[in-house]
Amino acid sequence: MRRTRQTLRLAPITIALLFVWAAPANGDSFTVDDWNLATGVADLSTGEDDFHSFVTVQNPFQDSHAASVGNSTAEASYDFAWSAGAGTFLVEAAQQAEFVDSGTLFSSSGGSIDVFASVDLTLGLTGAYTYDLPPDSTLARFQMAVLDLDTSETLFVDTQVDDTFNGYPAAGTFTIDGEVTLPAGHSYSLKYWMRISTWTGPPEVFGTASGWVSFQLTPEPATATLLLLPAAVLVCRRHRWTGRRCPGRRAPTAWPCRSGCRGRRPE
Repeated sequence: MRRTRQTLRLAPITIALLFVWAAPANGDSFTVDDWNLATGVADLSTGEDDFHSFVTVQNPFQDSHAASVGNSTAEASYDFAWSAGAGTFLVEAAQQAEFVDSGTLFSSSGGSIDVFASVDLTLGLTGAYTYDLPPDSTLARFQMAVLDLDTSETLFVDTQVDDTFNGYPAAGTFTIDGEVTLPAGHSYSLKYWMRISTWTGPPEVFGTASGWVSFQLTPEPATATLLLLPAAVLVCRRHRWTGRRCPGRRAPTAWPCRSGCRGRRPE
């Protein structure tokens, strides 16, 4: 009988070990390896530009930067945070692009976030970009994409563009709402782009836009369940251990033992 109870105590440990494969060694479902978060303005007619970027990975990360050339501006702010199980990466941006005497000017915010998936992940991509373009040569562009860095395969891309090359003003809101599975063992680049471009036109006339993008990373449901099983098994083991009987419980005369149960009174 003693052998049976010992086997029951060891069985939960064995079960827990069977599921260790579901969690990576460092306990994270993904790692953030690199990023390049940029915003800037460039006047290609004069060669003048102003660009700023963040490249140092931090968790959490909350910061902002801005750029300007003449009356044209670009700004972006960031709110990133992730844990062992999930992460959210939010970018908010706004641009104002003035017409130039000749050539092209653009105001933009864009970047990439590179991650490595230790388990199968679900990536949610959402965003919105509201623009107002004057009735001249102006263009608004909004894009979100996901690239597998190991295979160079594009897993997701949504590009939306509007312009006023026809001589009529344009205004509206682009929206993106997508989801993609990221298999374990690969590196991925999460990309976004928000941009206003202007060409030759009257001074002090602007194209404007503002918007946001969000990437949400979570383990696939099956993986998340497996990650929880070892903890649940250990809880069961603790419950079984604290509820064990003392060897002398069947004795007619009871005496408190150290574990709080009642056993045989010593002679």
